Amino acid sequence: MTQKTFNIGESSYYGRWQVKIDGEKITVNGIDWDTRKIERTDKFTTDDIDNFNLERHLTEMSTCYYAGQIMEWVKSKVNWKQKGGFW
Repeated sequence: MTQKTFNIGESSYYGRWQVKIDGEKITVNGIDWDTRKIERTDKFTTDDIDNFNLERHLTEMSTCYYAGQIMEWVKSKVNWKQKGGFW
């Protein structure tokens, strides 16, 4: 399992986002900045990279910039096949 915590701060809900990748499963945890407790957990698969569900979720919870940064990291860590589209 691969994981990374992104400390975004006030530009996002919760302030910290932890992304865990386990095979084809991707878990995104929203962590409270002050208490460091997990406040929200969302689960995705590598299919959600192609259909933009993961990126849309990250953009809604933070900004386009930080969503792009997290997506770059996720894409570098998972084995996914592009099925067409804008990539």
